[in-house]
Parts: sequence; structure tokens; C-alpha cells
Amino acid sequence: MDDQLLNFEFKWSDNMQEDGNIMDFYVNGDVAPGARFNYVFKENWSADRYHFGQTPQGINSGLKCELFEGIFDTIPAFDDMNPTQTDYSKTIVFPNTAAKNFGLLFTGYLDVSTKDAYQFPLNSDLGSRLYIDDQLVVASGKILGEQNGIIKLMPGKHSLRLEYITKEQDPKLLDINIESSQIARSLIPSSMLFKQNVAPSVSLAFNKIQNYYTAADSLMVTAADLDGIVSKMEIYDNDILFSQETITELAVNNLQPGDHRINAIVVDNDGKVSESNKLQFEVRLPFLIPGTIKAEEYTAGKNAIAIVSTDSDGGKSIKVAYGWTEYPVNIPETGTYQLTFRVPAATVSRKINIKSNNIDLGTVEVGNTGTTQTWFNVSIELNLTAGIQVLHFDFAGVITLHRVDILLTTGLNPVNKTVTRVFPNPSSDNFTIQTKDALASLDVFDMLGNIVSHSDPKENSFERKIGSNLHSGIYFLVVSSKNGLKQRIKLIKN
Repeated sequence: MDDQLLNFEFKWSDNMQEDGNIMDFYVNGDVAPGARFNYVFKENWSADRYHFGQTPQGINSGLKCELFEGIFDTIPAFDDMNPTQTDYSKTIVFPNTAAKNFGLLFTGYLDVSTKDAYQFPLNSDLGSRLYIDDQLVVASGKILGEQNGIIKLMPGKHSLRLEYITKEQDPKLLDINIESSQIARSLIPSSMLFKQNVAPSVSLAFNKIQNYYTAADSLMVTAADLDGIVSKMEIYDNDILFSQETITELAVNNLQPGDHRINAIVVDNDGKVSESNKLQFEVRLPFLIPGTIKAEEYTAGKNAIAIVSTDSDGGKSIKVAYGWTEYPVNIPETGTYQLTFRVPAATVSRKINIKSNNIDLGTVEVGNTGTTQTWFNVSIELNLTAGIQVLHFDFAGVITLHRVDILLTTGLNPVNKTVTRVFPNPSSDNFTIQTKDALASLDVFDMLGNIVSHSDPKENSFERKIGSNLHSGIYFLVVSSKNGLKQRIKLIKN
């Protein structure tokens, strides 16, 4: 091929006798004998030819505009650079930017409806170039004033690329028009500009990473479409459609306890589909109060590790070095609660600061226990409001914690006013209840706050056996005496 003539030389055969035998091409084909015939197609092919239109897929209206911040004396190789910002516009306009020195790269397609010669008047301050179908049509900037370029186009879409640079002292001028035998000179209208459709985006995220979550925690689903609108958002939980929305932001909560695998799919107004990241996590019920918080079952924490407990009931403890842990709890009623921290005996000062939903409640001293016991209970009474909330423990020191027992003390009497003995505790059979005052009633509650046992002892009874029918677990006994005093005691049934 030279500058003016395009030659296609090829051989042709439609008379072969044996399919699959290439040698038959030379024996019986139209080039026989000896492949002597050579067909030639010649076409006059010059720079002045008409450019055929394209049929690109997945496009929508507008242009892509990339901004490159920097001081440029000549138009650089934008394709080798990373843009400072990317915008999408319906026409050729400057993007919103605070930059004074920058370059712009507009890319997309120009759609023409008729075969014609199209003229593009271009005027700019420092420098600009217009390419159509990868051919330079017109450049401006080196010579002051408007420059013109002409290209012949067939109907259809043609790739468009417009490059521009400017400096702080320049007037920010970029003026480009279109003109043909069918189109009066005008700015290139939005109806003629197209670009590749940008896929919508969607992402899933909790506001913080936790070991597990509760129904009160919110999973945020956020969708966006930079060059259009989100027309539909579908959320799936364990591959089952969970919710279908037309909004771009949604808080997902109230999930049932169990394992979850959530993802989302969004569709934009041009039908482009995108899928989010997938999140796998566990949802648990908050700790029910009255009840026991196992120290190692924190939702989130810092500088905390689980260790094998040396306490009598085994299990695990946590060791925290100047860190924190958090626990979701369900408080059934507003009142005064006793928090009992199970910690190893210590002779130095160590404190745990307690917060609920980021509100300071109090500080408990878990050091200087003054005992030779290996493990010790340290208690504090705090006012808690009803509802699901997060208890936050700040550890001022290196502290080991096994569990926290929480009891409602509102309406109950101090131990020294109602002397009650429960033995054995833990028990694998009956619990013997002995009181200083005559018993009025005995109520046993499970960890959910349900009454599982109620008894009204005989008149002037000071001792009672209960619990033979209880299953293994932790319970709370409320002892009511004839004189109106009450006491709550934790029972452990083996």
C-alpha cells in the first residue's frame, strides 16, 4: 500500500474435489495448475477519504473529561499520566476545579447522521488538538486566533479526542464549533456526543470491624452512578433477595441471629449492572441482663487477647494491656445494676472505666484485692437505662478478666439486711435455701428473664429445697421474706 493505492492480492478456489486436502487446491481449484492465477483488488485510498462510522456498544450521552494538574508548555502524553480528577459532561465544558495550571482530555464519540465534510473551527489560549477517528483534524494555540480543520465522515459514530492545556495567566479559552452543508455553525450539541457508559458502583461496610454484630448494628449499602442515576439496587442475604430499593444509600439492620453473607447488585438508567463486595459475618443476640458477660466474647477491642482461664469454672479469660473491649447488652428495665468483675487477686492498683454508649458510668478498682484467693469478685453499682446498648470497658493497666455478672439491684436489699445461705452452689441436684427471716416466696429466673420456678413456702418457714428440676445453666434466685425484704442470688446448676 502506498499513499494513494491500496492493493489486495489473493487466490480464489471454488472447484476443489477433496475436502480437507490442501493440495487439491492446486490440482482442481480455480488456481490450477500450480496456483498460477492471482486475483488483485485495487482501491484508491487517500487521506481525503470518507471515514466509516462505528457502532460501539455500551455507550450513553456525554463525554468523559479528565483533568491533569500541572504546568505544561506543550500538550503532554496524557495517556501516560494519572488524572487528578475525572468528570462526565453532556458537552465540552470546563470542569469545576480550583487548579490554575492544568490540562484537559475529552474522549468519546461524535455521532453524525449524514455523509458530509465536517468543519471544526477551534480557538484556545495555550494549546489544543482535536482528533477524530485517530486523525488530527485541527490544532490551536501555536498561531493566535481561530484555526479550522475538515474531515469527511460517513453516518455513524466516530471516536473523538480533544486535548487542551492552560496556565494561570491564560484566559481559559476553549471554543470549538461544528459546521457542514447540513449544519449551520454552532457549538457541538449534546445530541451528537456519546461516551462509554461508566458502570455504577456499590459497596457494603459496617462503621467498624467487629468480631460479631447484633441486630442493632447497621450495615451501610452505598451506591453511585457518576454519569447517570441508579435505577435499582438489590440486596441479597445468603443468595436470597433481601431488599429491592431505588435509593442510593440504605442502612441494613435488624438481621436475625446466625451467619450472613450479604452482597448487592445495582443497575443504572442505561441498564449497566455492577455487583458489590461480599461481607460474611455473624449476628448474635446481645447479652441478656440480668446475666453473665463472658469476657472473651467481646464484639470489638484493642490490645486484648483470649487466654485459658485458671478460674474454677475453666473456660477462657482475656488479658488486656491498656486497651478496651465492648459488649452489647439488652437491659430489660431502667434501674440500678450490680456489675461484678471476676478478676485474679492483685496487690497493685488497677482500674476499669465503664461506659455505656460512650457515656461514662463509673470506675471500678480491680487491684489491691487484699486476699490470698486466686480469683476474686469486685463489684460496683451503676445506673443503666433500658434498651440495647454497648458496654465499653477501658483497662488502665495490664488486667485479666474472666467474666462480668450483672444483677438488677433496684428494689432489692443489701445482703447484710437479709441473710440468705444457698448451698451447695453450684449444685447438680437441689439447692438448700436458708434465711434469717421467714420466707414469703422464692422465684427462679432464667437468663432470658423468664420465671422457671415459683414457690410459696409454708408459714414461718426458714429453709427450702429447690432446683431439682432445673436444667444445667445459670439462673437467678429472688428471695422474698415476710418482712418485705428481697435478695437476688446467682445459681449455677451443673
